[in-house]
Amino acid sequence: MDEKKAHVRLIWIVALILLGLVLLYCFVLLPLYIRMVSDVLFESSVIPAVFEIVYTLVEYVIMWLAVSLVLFFLWEKGLPYAWIPVAVYIGAIVLKFAFNTLQDWMVDGIPSSSALWEDLGITFRNISVEVGQFAVAFAILYPFFKKRRNALLDSHRAKVRLGQTDGPLREEVYPFRKVFDPKNPLMLSSLIFTIVLTVFRIGFRLIYDLSGVGNLVADFSWGQVILYYFLDLMLGVAGYMCLVLLIRAWFSLKDRLTRSGED
Repeated sequence: MDEKKAHVRLIWIVALILLGLVLLYCFVLLPLYIRMVSDVLFESSVIPAVFEIVYTLVEYVIMWLAVSLVLFFLWEKGLPYAWIPVAVYIGAIVLKFAFNTLQDWMVDGIPSSSALWEDLGITFRNISVEVGQFAVAFAILYPFFKKRRNALLDSHRAKVRLGQTDGPLREEVYPFRKVFDPKNPLMLSSLIFTIVLTVFRIGFRLIYDLSGVGNLVADFSWGQVILYYFLDLMLGVAGYMCLVLLIRAWFSLKDRLTRSGED
């Protein structure tokens, strides 16, 4: 299988995984969580909190899968082709909120005309916020990615001229040899993306808390409040590691797909 077919198959694999996760999130995890918190038998137990953690993690896995593929294609094919996984990610975001709204209508019934437009407005707003966060993060990371990639390209060409290497440019970034290498455009971009998203998450939490309905005015101790912000930071660390591991997985899977077509 040539590289082009391997890339196409990789897109389809990730798209199907994302669709499965979106369906799981919208029609299984979220309805179960809502059922748990509204049931007196479970509302005081730890089960709703566990479901909240699980469906939140699924949300992040959807994002990490898609963003890692975007970065992988940015390296492999360049910006003109990166729009394909970007479109897949935006499609997953649209489906997530659309299915969520549809699930609400299936349970509560289709609302009246005014309420219907209000629901659609909320859905559009949620989609815009999530897509906007990605757009801001990508706009920040891309200049760094381009600069690092061009520097590696120049260095690789110099090594080829001097006879120090005859391997492909990919060997400059993969396999990964460190947990973090600032000269590696994929690792640097992963770090920048997770930092931007973590800033957004903490900022939204702070606005929510200061608005008078969040943890700062609820029946929470300051230790619990600090714990929530600490967990946001740890989620950013986990996000970086997941992006790097997934990018490595895409390299490996592409190689296997390419080899399988040659056998």
